[in-house]
Amino acid sequence: MRFLKPHHIEWITSTATLERQVSLSLTDRCRDFLREWSGVHMNPTLLRQVYKKKGIKKKKYRFFKDPRKKDPAKYRRDLLTMRRQLTRARHEGYRFIYLDECMFSRKTLPDTEWARPNENVRVDQANLDEPTLALLSAVSKEKG
Repeated sequence: MRFLKPHHIEWITSTATLERQVSLSLTDRCRDFLREWSGVHMNPTLLRQVYKKKGIKKKKYRFFKDPRKKDPAKYRRDLLTMRRQLTRARHEGYRFIYLDECMFSRKTLPDTEWARPNENVRVDQANLDEPTLALLSAVSKEKG
């Protein structure tokens, strides 16, 4: 840690920096550090040493959701769109034998993050870059 000055270590271990770097790997955190402090040596091993010295460990996220008003018109539009697509498939001669869905959400990704002692990282799911995706698949007897 002889390469780092106290203000570098303070920046690395600050709560604001840790919250800003949620879901970044150690390599990406090093790149972020080098963008902020050009000309200073940093690599994942050194970053891990700083974290260990300051007691920063990986902890589970505390997810929360901001209450949002549900838009019944949007749900109605989505329902009508799905019905239209299923009706079109039936008119094209498809007969549904099996229909299934699969959800890919933030819960399918790692749920731990680096956090300071006696602190937990709180993450609003809406602020994460990972979109929630739904895969809907169907198999028909005639056209597989």
